[in-house]
This record gives sequence, C-alpha cells and structure tokens, in this order.
Amino acid sequence: MDVNTGPEFSIDPEGAALFMMFEMERYVEEWHGSNARKALAMEGHHVAGVEYRTYVSYGFLSVAKGQEAKVDEIMRRTAWRERLGLAGYQYDHARALAMSVEASVPEIPSQEEVEASRRAEVARTRRIKRDALQQKRINLQQLYTEWAPDVPWRHMVKEGQLPMVALPRNRKGRLVLRHLITPYRLADFLSNNPFVVARVRAHRGKKPVGQTMDLFRLAA
Repeated sequence: MDVNTGPEFSIDPEGAALFMMFEMERYVEEWHGSNARKALAMEGHHVAGVEYRTYVSYGFLSVAKGQEAKVDEIMRRTAWRERLGLAGYQYDHARALAMSVEASVPEIPSQEEVEASRRAEVARTRRIKRDALQQKRINLQQLYTEWAPDVPWRHMVKEGQLPMVALPRNRKGRLVLRHLITPYRLADFLSNNPFVVARVRAHRGKKPVGQTMDLFRLAA
C-alpha cells in the first residue's frame, strides 16, 4: 500500500479526530453491529489488520521511513494465519491446538559432561594424529636427504641394526626392494644410538624445522 511515512510511527491528531467524529460510528456498526460482516469474513476475506488498512487509507497514520517492507511482511503473515483459521473471525482454538507441536526442552549438559566431552575430543584428535604417524613410512632416500647424508643407513640395514621393512616393487621392468620404516621405529632406533642422533642433529640444524624434525624430537 502507498502509505505516509515519517521519522517514526505516528498518528496525526487532527486526522484521527475527524475520523472519530465522522466515520467511527459507521465502522463500529459495520464490523460489530447487528449486521456485522462476519458472513463475508467467513468466505475468505482478510479481516485481520483491517484497522491498519483503514487508518492508512484515511491518511492520518504514518509509518517510520524504511519500515514499509516490514509492515507489509507482518500483514502478509497475518493474512496467511487468517486463511488457516489462526487469526481474525475464523480463529479456531481447537484447530490451533491440533496444529501445534510440543517443543522439546533443551538439555543443558553439566560441567562434568562438558569436561568429559572435551577430554574425549582431545583423545580422538591424538588418536587420529597417532594413526597418521603410524601409517607414515620413511624410505632410505629420505634418511639420506632429510635426516643425515653422512650416516651409513643402508649398511646398518644390511647388518640388521636398523629394522626396515623391505617391500618389493617394479622399477623400470626390474624387481627391486624398497626399504621403509615408521617414525616410531626410527625414534626407538635413534634413542638407542646417540652417535647417529648427533649426526642427525648436525644435519637437521642447518634446515628449517618441519614435520620430520618434529618426529626427530620424539627420539631426542
């Protein structure tokens, strides 16, 4: 509707006085008298909000500037409720109760439950990281390039000092063995071999600290 707007919601006193003087009795009789428009309302006409529409049409009601869309939304929602029998003359209390649903009461966890949930989440995160580390494998080439190039890794593998798993693979038509070790097994080996740890420290100290260095700290 084309409504008057102003700095805030307001009623023009002079316009309201003229309406009450010349139109009020007619509207009261039309809607609440012996010949009220209940029958017409029951046929689907929008009755809820008729007062607002009437006052706006007479021009003595002003809506706050920028609130026209909000008022229109309220009026549309009210008309929708009226069509369902939830407002206006067609309001049916029993039907409204039948259409309603019971809202569940939100459960507020106790401090002990919150702390238990936090501990469980920390344990889950640690387990995921541990599983990721257990699935990670380090090969001989990485030991030479990332850990220490001057340590005889291959010789220690052949002598059985360094426990690495040998997996066969096809490389350029030839069957070769790929030696792999988990970070945890490497950490155990380093903890029992301080000479190798010193070599690794000297080599790793020249490079930025990365994930491999973090694994090395397990042994250190």
